[in-house]
Amino acid sequence: MKMRPRAALARLLLIGACALTATAGQPGSPRPATGEVLVRTEGPREMLPLASALRNAWRAQLEDVEVSLGAGLSDEARLEALAGGSIDVAFAGPGLDVRDVASRGMTASKVALVAVVFAVHADVTVRDLGPSDFCDIFAGRVRNWAAYGGPDLPIQPVLRPDTEPDTESVRASIPCMRSLVPGPNVVVARTASDMRVALQDTSGAIGLTTLAAVRQSIVALRALSLASVSPVPANVLSGRYPLTRAVWMVTGSPPSPSARRFLAFVASERGSAAIAEAGLLPVREGLTPRQGDR
Repeated sequence: MKMRPRAALARLLLIGACALTATAGQPGSPRPATGEVLVRTEGPREMLPLASALRNAWRAQLEDVEVSLGAGLSDEARLEALAGGSIDVAFAGPGLDVRDVASRGMTASKVALVAVVFAVHADVTVRDLGPSDFCDIFAGRVRNWAAYGGPDLPIQPVLRPDTEPDTESVRASIPCMRSLVPGPNVVVARTASDMRVALQDTSGAIGLTTLAAVRQSIVALRALSLASVSPVPANVLSGRYPLTRAVWMVTGSPPSPSARRFLAFVASERGSAAIAEAGLLPVREGLTPRQGDR
């Protein structure tokens, strides 16, 4: 599997938080009534659960807030919009170049972690594999679960494309995966939805997904441990479980009043609960709520 270098900037989820800046250059965008705050969010589909959870939690607390879910600028355009003041906050995924962000006069704070897991179909009884085992499976060198003490059942490996965040996380953490050439039995799932369907519908399947997706699956998928380290929250947050990807908040330095208000909310207990509701693990790194902002 030829691994391409990760993009300099990950997909960004943008949150503009004042009526004037959020609607600048956007004819027809909803404008709140006097005194209200408009929060405009944009980003890839995979971040919509997080955007929705934060929107719902903030609306429940702040009745004067109007939220608009958008359909995304390019990665570079989003940072330019932040630098130009037309938005106040940007959420970014893995691959964010923090030094580049700092050189633009912006600040990046890690707010959540996503646990990436090797998940298996419900009929696979194996619970733990080592790094070399995963490489053997996806290279097609081992093709039956019986080799690992499981049932006499063919292994059906499923991968995401090389540039997808889950694949990049595995490449960064498991050295033998970096230059691995997939075996002829490997199926490529183009979308997260395709991966979920393949894992749920294919006997003997193993593939890359997130812990949140496993918990939300229709059938009883199982997340495997990696070298006897399970992807439970304590192991993910401590760094013992290495397959993770981060979600960042990027603001101006210093942040605008609207951005500061939103940062305080994300750092609050309600904000953390909303992040957890979306299936992510909240991290309050660099987020210090100010008194009266909750």
